[in-house]
Amino acid sequence: MVMLTTVHGDDSGHDDSGDYDSDDDDSGDDYKDRDMKWYLGCDDHFNNNAASSICKELGFKDGRTFPVLKKMASGLDWEKLFFGWSHISCDYPDAKMMSQHCHAREYEDVMEMYGSEAVCTSNDPIAVQCFEEPAHFTIDV
Repeated sequence: MVMLTTVHGDDSGHDDSGDYDSDDDDSGDDYKDRDMKWYLGCDDHFNNNAASSICKELGFKDGRTFPVLKKMASGLDWEKLFFGWSHISCDYPDAKMMSQHCHAREYEDVMEMYGSEAVCTSNDPIAVQCFEEPAHFTIDV
């Protein structure tokens, strides 16, 4: 599973729409010393481009979404873990998570917009499977 952070402070990348899009450069260096709290990401609208982007930022060559297995979720202390992000997606598989090509909404904002339809449970945190080699596909016609 993947834990995500939110940045507290005046320049948190938020706009009134609830989307988190950063127009800053892709380095992320300006976020290193800020007060950060870690959250789970909800898998609603999570896509393979975002999974690939997360894995690449962790130093892997590629990645994909991966279903959270009961065994993975059963060892977590759900009273101490909270969902903070939802609707996480990227337009391209090589986009930086902090770029304008990746998008996310704060979980509280999604709950306000969609109510109980947006509730995330222990089966819903995002998980990625990362690879040392990029995925290759062969199509025989």
